[in-house]
Amino acid sequence: MKSKKVFSYLTLAVALLLCFSVNVYGASANAILLATESSTVSSAIGLSTYSDYSALNSKDSAYSVYANVQCAFPGKSWKQVESTLMAAPGIANGTNYATENANWRLELNPWGWGFIGCSANGIISYD
Repeated sequence: MKSKKVFSYLTLAVALLLCFSVNVYGASANAILLATESSTVSSAIGLSTYSDYSALNSKDSAYSVYANVQCAFPGKSWKQVESTLMAAPGIANGTNYATENANWRLELNPWGWGFIGCSANGIISYD
């Protein structure tokens, strides 16, 4: 009985450590496009010389959706470095590089100005 109790406490301690651990070497941000929105942009993930992204356009989307990767060098405005049009359903993923540290973000934008009716999500990150 005592070993069961010790095992339970040990399992709880490990679970708590995993839940509250923070990756200090990387960052990530999610972008979620709801059917009622005409576009969405993730938060910036911080300074890095590269970013990885992955995006999914739902089979229920009314239109294709662009996955746009954007970067901004410190003190500069955002610029688009990659744009992939995803059919419904469709996926896009890749890695983008910069010559120096830049902020990165992911934009999900339906095909066509002001279009709504698409459900998509994505993540952008670096290690």
